[in-house]
Amino acid sequence: MKTRNILAGLLLLVAGVQTARAQKMTVNLIGGEIVEYDVTMVESVTFDEEPIIIDGHEYVNLGLPSGTLWATCNVGANSPEEYGDYFAWGETQPKEMYNWASYQWMVEGEGDWTHINKYTFADNQKSGCWYDGDTFIGDGQKELLPADDAAIANWGRNWQMPSRDQCEELMNEANTTTEWTTQGGVSGLKVTSKKNGNSIFLPAVGSKSAGYVGDAGVKGRYWSRMLYTNFSDYGFSMFVSASSFSMTGLNRSDGHAVRPVRAKQQVVTPHDYVEIGGTKWATMNVGATTVAGSHETCYGDYFAWGETEPRYESISWSSAESASITWKNSFRSGYSPDNYSGYTTMDDAHDAATANWGKNWRTPTSEEFDALAAACSDNGFDGAQGLSGKITTGGIYCLNEAQTYEPEYTGVRGVLFVSKSDITKRVFFPTAGYLTSRFEVTGGNGFRGAIYRSSTLTSDTQQTYCLYFVMSEFSFLAPYQIVTSGCYGCPVRPVRK
Repeated sequence: MKTRNILAGLLLLVAGVQTARAQKMTVNLIGGEIVEYDVTMVESVTFDEEPIIIDGHEYVNLGLPSGTLWATCNVGANSPEEYGDYFAWGETQPKEMYNWASYQWMVEGEGDWTHINKYTFADNQKSGCWYDGDTFIGDGQKELLPADDAAIANWGRNWQMPSRDQCEELMNEANTTTEWTTQGGVSGLKVTSKKNGNSIFLPAVGSKSAGYVGDAGVKGRYWSRMLYTNFSDYGFSMFVSASSFSMTGLNRSDGHAVRPVRAKQQVVTPHDYVEIGGTKWATMNVGATTVAGSHETCYGDYFAWGETEPRYESISWSSAESASITWKNSFRSGYSPDNYSGYTTMDDAHDAATANWGKNWRTPTSEEFDALAAACSDNGFDGAQGLSGKITTGGIYCLNEAQTYEPEYTGVRGVLFVSKSDITKRVFFPTAGYLTSRFEVTGGNGFRGAIYRSSTLTSDTQQTYCLYFVMSEFSFLAPYQIVTSGCYGCPVRPVRK
């Protein structure tokens, strides 16, 4: 793919029009989304001369009212005619056996639909474990979280499984025509746009139950990311045949194909950063709107390790579920350095910084916390320096909420890292505390510190390395090996990729 770097030209053009104010570049995307960039935050801009390829996968603009862009191939396929892989609903990897006993979201050791332990709603199926007598006790989640989406897991965050609405829009006769045909020797449904004549081909992949594929060449079933309307044990699937193009509810444990759509682009809010110790550190936490000022605006959100949605309730091992897999079961072992995966650092699908701020951001590693401290203080990790006046040298300083000599960091307690090589490079970590079964935070219970999450697990896989400080003292990953339980909710300070 050919690209052209045009940043210089864009900046000159913008500067010529508006030089006295901060400059903003606005991009209008297909579907009506607007992405705004502060020009001072843009490192480079490239134009793709073949814009139908994203992350190595092709899509088609069918001119649909929502602006949805459909991939031309299934996950696991290399051409539109290939079947690709089969997935149970909410699983991200293909497998040999598709039944309830092998289904990921089951109470351990159970083998029937009544023991589904994730993605359940009040469906009045009181024999299911999501009911306690007549009381619904499930999670109420009807749509797949990003880390349980097979399209995202296999193709990246520019893609996702379609919603029910996106599937029904594709089926709507006002938008498309359909033809049962043969393409490359494979039977399937050709769906053609009435607006621009573009089309996609949905091969008759059949479906996989137990260890066998049925109806291949005759019918095709494609998962959406939505639960079925009536039952928690069913997911919505797009059904294709010579006589039908419709939505239906089918067992979540069965294996269906996945045809991704381009993920809807969000409005991008630029985030400031400063480079210290070779890493570009964000100036505020995920969920925060200010660097300091008040705890309501600068503490941000709290995340268990591997979760992308913030926690506000108490956190314990019994309540902590990753955005994809329960900590108590396969999630913890999935990241264990002792098993087949060898993962000790969270991937993008489980990273709160990436999920909330976009693909250019991630949670820092333990080594990056170490490098930050080393770049600011010759004292290593032995303790914070006190401060009673204006900062004139690099160091690691404790600031109280009432200090006025560094006005940018007033209003809350925190620790300020100042680069030894350039004291204008600074990053402030407020005493945001952490969330356990009780909320440990500056204020009520007297806690005056914070535990900032890193992306790195320790060897026992229940603990993670972190940046820890309590105003008068702080510790880092080495030599103290400061760790905290992965199920605790901690603030996240992103770094730029």
